[in-house]
Amino acid sequence: MNLAEILRHGRQNYPNAVALHHGRHHLAYAQIFRDVENIAMHLVRSGIRPGQTVAIDIQPPISHWLVLLALMRIGAVTVSLTSRFGEEIATLPHISAVVTGASTKHSYDPGLTHVHIGADWLREPTDMNAGLPSPEEAATTVGRIAFTSGTSGRPRAIFLDADRLRQRLAGTAERTLIDTRSVLWCGLGPDTAYGFTATLAAFLAGAAIVFSDGGSGSYRGMVDQHVNLILASPAALDALLRDAHAGDLPRLRAIAIVAGGRLTKQMRDALRRRICSPVMIAFGSSEAGGISLGDSDGLDRHPGHVGLVFEDVEVRIVDANGADLPPGEVGFLKVRSNSLAPGYLNDGAATQDCFEDGWFASGDLAVLSDDRTLTVTGRASDVFNFGGVKVPAEEIDAAVREFGTVLDACAVPLPNDVSGAQFGLVIVGELPPLEDLGGHLRSRWPTLPRFLVSRAQQIARNPMGKINRSALGVMVETARLDTPSSEVAAAIAVVGLA
Repeated sequence: MNLAEILRHGRQNYPNAVALHHGRHHLAYAQIFRDVENIAMHLVRSGIRPGQTVAIDIQPPISHWLVLLALMRIGAVTVSLTSRFGEEIATLPHISAVVTGASTKHSYDPGLTHVHIGADWLREPTDMNAGLPSPEEAATTVGRIAFTSGTSGRPRAIFLDADRLRQRLAGTAERTLIDTRSVLWCGLGPDTAYGFTATLAAFLAGAAIVFSDGGSGSYRGMVDQHVNLILASPAALDALLRDAHAGDLPRLRAIAIVAGGRLTKQMRDALRRRICSPVMIAFGSSEAGGISLGDSDGLDRHPGHVGLVFEDVEVRIVDANGADLPPGEVGFLKVRSNSLAPGYLNDGAATQDCFEDGWFASGDLAVLSDDRTLTVTGRASDVFNFGGVKVPAEEIDAAVREFGTVLDACAVPLPNDVSGAQFGLVIVGELPPLEDLGGHLRSRWPTLPRFLVSRAQQIARNPMGKINRSALGVMVETARLDTPSSEVAAAIAVVGLA
């Protein structure tokens, strides 16, 4: 596998096969191979060299990926920036340059080399003083930086060098069910570790990739392009479901793989009714790569079911002291794989907390069965202790969403509450009667303490659909005790003991 020439197999074996669909644009393997070579030569002329760390801030997916592949062809270390670009760049002081396009609206430090792609970059440069490095040379220096999609409140970056990237890519196609016949819609962007490796795996396999944001008109495009494989987060699938319901279009003959957030039974059933079946669940992390894959039928047994652990991945469930727990016991999840990141870039404290002796502590609470089926019960940081009864916040969220008028819900910690409430509920939609809400929750958790109820227009999530609960809890406190936040309405009630 030559990481500098991801497209070579497709160009040699399927030169006229479509590699990319994006709206009205359809690019064959032979065409994008030439485009990537041309862009790479322009980047070299702009001063980009093998081994340099180069950020990409380009919005249209097709342009982003052409530049990303061109940087890999040079042998650069790439990183895709998001709306948190300022924090991300601050995390990576060794960035050599940032590549931007016509749609880029962000401003950068004048001391950072800025390369702006032009409309003529798809034409081969005629005045080149320096050529491209050989693919063999470039493949030794290529690498990838990805930011974790967790909820720590600040970006954490991992680095995958050429060897780790090869190891991670080697199993991605099989685990993501990608082959030459695949027409993939990946609702995970290149800024996510899984979106990056899955898209590269599709290129390596000679598959076709459909780019769209999942919003208005996306589902019609997926039907027209005969998408047969979907890889997306619950947040992306929620937007796709809304778009699919807006038109009278057939279901897809496809498999959906849900990653990057907890899939609920409600969303699974909605996907089956409107979009496709079967629906699979993928579980992993930016730090360790893929960990497990399972059929979503397992959600009927437990809402945290994530399937069988892959054979080449080691998993341990440990107690608070780090001692291994037997199968069936809930504990802290630790993972070891051949593509595990060595730690977090420029964050020694977080590395020390999460990485030890080749193992990664994911921060999840989980159960492992005798047959290596993994069930994730929640994030360790998102578990409430009610009189000795530990309840994952996600289970409270799900229980509140059972009220038909509730569109979304989130249980949050309250940092400085003075009312006696021990946690808060942020609810989107029409509130159920508070007596009914309290009774419903306490029928499941009798020791549930007083809690605060707030309303919001929406609950902010990152692109993977995850919530920073601690930050949201601070917003609830601010809204109640100080000036109402634009994101959370003032608290309206404290629900006490029944």
